[in-house]
Amino acid sequence: CRTIEELQEKSRFVRITGAGLKESHPHDIYITKDAPNYSVPV
Repeated sequence: CRTIEELQEKSRFVRITGAGLKESHPHDIYITKDAPNYSVPV
């Protein structure tokens, strides 16, 4: 969306389960250095 008005007209809510959120994150990788601006819920 390019403007606030367009965002208000076209936006919609999406419901996601805890399992879906967990599955949408990368998995089976090894973190070598933590990112200072991102944390993964355990």
